[in-house]
Amino acid sequence: RLERDKRLAASSQKFAEAGKVAAELKSLAARFEADKEAQERLLGQAEAARSAQAHDGRREAELHAELRTEQRELDATRYRLLREHEAAMQAALPAAEGAQASLLREQLSSSQAARGVLRATWGWDEEGGAAAGAV
Repeated sequence: RLERDKRLAASSQKFAEAGKVAAELKSLAARFEADKEAQERLLGQAEAARSAQAHDGRREAELHAELRTEQRELDATRYRLLREHEAAMQAALPAAEGAQASLLREQLSSSQAARGVLRATWGWDEEGGAAAGAV
């Protein structure tokens, strides 16, 4: 009888330990599933962020190209107006004397320098068009 009680006690202890192990396994499985779901959610968020970043990059490139086109158009208008202003100054220069003539020459030089910068920036010829060989 003592032997039977020992076996029964050992069996009860093993059963209790098995219950604890089973409960721990169940808890671990639940945490694993929760972690797996969290990982999938985070991967989805990361993919959405990557996609948004790529979209933002494309949009930034589009806006940059649009801005460059608009800047070129504004510079073309400025170039045309500088040429008109230079022609007016050159027409007035023969009648100017002294300080007025000096001021007109200085303004003419400044205008020509500004046109030179625009030509270099955009690859334009003297007329403000695309230079030969330029794309």
